[in-house]
Amino acid sequence: MDDSEIAEPIKALALAGTSWEEAPRQHAKQRRRATEHKAQSHYDLSTGLDISMDRYAARLFDDPEYVWPRKARAAEEEPVAVILRGFPAPINWGWFSREDQRMHLQTVNKENQGPHQYKAWLEDRGAWTVVWENRPPGAKDARAVERAIEEHRSQIQSLWAAFMIDKSWLTAHISGQSIVLVAYPQTAGKFERTIDLSAELPNMATYPAPDDIGLDAENASVVVWKHRPESKQHHFPLAGLLWR
Repeated sequence: MDDSEIAEPIKALALAGTSWEEAPRQHAKQRRRATEHKAQSHYDLSTGLDISMDRYAARLFDDPEYVWPRKARAAEEEPVAVILRGFPAPINWGWFSREDQRMHLQTVNKENQGPHQYKAWLEDRGAWTVVWENRPPGAKDARAVERAIEEHRSQIQSLWAAFMIDKSWLTAHISGQSIVLVAYPQTAGKFERTIDLSAELPNMATYPAPDDIGLDAENASVVVWKHRPESKQHHFPLAGLLWR
């Protein structure tokens, strides 16, 4: 599967400063080798690069070869997830591995950094919004980005929720017959959401214990009965649940 076959404009990659299409062709051999030796590649974090977004991309595009650590990238470069590509070309939007604890998109390509970096906040204490911190100079360009954000709202929320779980910015616990989610618990932007299990799962014979609840970054969901086989678990997607 080459890059031209991937649905545009939504893409979820873990890169370290360069885009997929910029990777030299000699890396294809490394990709095949990484795919053949999962134990030594997929989960080898000795490079210091966060490859978790690759796993989300692999699931999103059903492409196992998408999962490979970018060992060829310079270790000092900061990994980046590209979420919207080419709005307008060649501007790419996403976020870096070190980010503010509030959902947003900002320009991540090298040409749009510093004074030429644009950024939009996508939440306000759990409320979905699009508020520009630094708007592209052309109104037409800004509207194109806003339309793309709204069109891919669910995917953006899922990817940010997965990012939150990996960063420990989201917690889940049982309170009575409900699951309580706490977003950004250590910040002024903290907010909570509640899942009423008696309403959502009315036919449950017994309610889960605290240890039965978990957060699944790969599926961007809250998991009930996390110790059971996957077919017997229940997942609540975080997109549309955290942000309203």
